[in-house]
Amino acid sequence: MRRAVVACKTVEEELRQILPPGVELRGLEQGLHRAPEKLRESLQREIDSIDADEILLGYGNCGNGVVGLKSSTARLVVPKVDDCIAILLGSYERYKHEFEQEPGTYWLSHGWIEHSEDPLKEYERVKEKWDEETARWVAHETMKGYHRMALVATWACPLGQLRGYAHQFAEFFDLDYQEMEGTGDLLHALLQEEHAADRFVIVEPGEEITAEMFLTSVGLPNG
Repeated sequence: MRRAVVACKTVEEELRQILPPGVELRGLEQGLHRAPEKLRESLQREIDSIDADEILLGYGNCGNGVVGLKSSTARLVVPKVDDCIAILLGSYERYKHEFEQEPGTYWLSHGWIEHSEDPLKEYERVKEKWDEETARWVAHETMKGYHRMALVATWACPLGQLRGYAHQFAEFFDLDYQEMEGTGDLLHALLQEEHAADRFVIVEPGEEITAEMFLTSVGLPNG
């Protein structure tokens, strides 16, 4: 069976390091999440350009960015979670537990630090264009409601290389700092040839991904 993966850059390196031989991997920019309709359009173009029997998506629901996707020739498989942080934590259940412990959590990981346009990076850009006071106000307005910053450790990058930026982020926004171990359970399961229906949305050729397929994981904000 011919298989391929299309993934968000935030989990691309984690996937690349465990990818089975012969499986193609394509990464898309994290910034597409800012406009779910653009994410959907980009994913659909990738899907339409891939000649495979099964296409695995390294995404969650992502603000309904995967809703409406379909392939005329390939089965589509998507983790049944809200976003990439839940993927790195290994399950919707663990993400839900952390959300209940502290809803105001801003998540960072290797992929998020490398590829996301987070508020601290936005602060640096605004400061260059306007001034320190304006940039600081904009950044802190963006982070209203956040109380904790959690750095998720994965096998993609040594944690020591990420701590400097993560500590800087937490200190700038006066957030409680926490580190937690990620897990490859869900990504390993995604790359298997058999997929459990309670962990993955699975649609056959010609079928369309719907929002209802993610009902077990709706209601949590993206990190």
